[in-house]
Amino acid sequence: MSVLRNVLRRMSLSSSQNDNGNLGRGRTTSPRSKSLRLEPLEERRLLTAYAYTLIADTSSGSFSVLGYATSVNDYGEVAFAGVDSTSAGVYTSDGTSVNTIARTGMLASGGETLFFEGSSDSVNFRPDINNNGDVSF
Repeated sequence: MSVLRNVLRRMSLSSSQNDNGNLGRGRTTSPRSKSLRLEPLEERRLLTAYAYTLIADTSSGSFSVLGYATSVNDYGEVAFAGVDSTSAGVYTSDGTSVNTIARTGMLASGGETLFFEGSSDSVNFRPDINNNGDVSF
């Protein structure tokens, strides 16, 4: 907070330059200039420019558990862990559909069967997604 006050103080001083360009308490170039000050924001409402898209939830019946950590790439694709009606897995979504990347019981490229640690009340892993849509877990 003290850093912000110092910046505001400097801005206020620089706006009070006199006609010769010197800093000082002399007359400002604009008779209507006001000094900057901090104001409390407790009772104000601020508009935001964010749009929120539901990716997945547990109330629709698609998932019984969702992981606590997600990963989002620059294109808005989200990778997340969850437990669906049958097993734990890794999923992606762009807000229009959910895609299964891998889940317990699927075969990996090397022929091994995947197993994700998850139960009816938690999942214990975090997937990551890059800008190419590649998912690691």
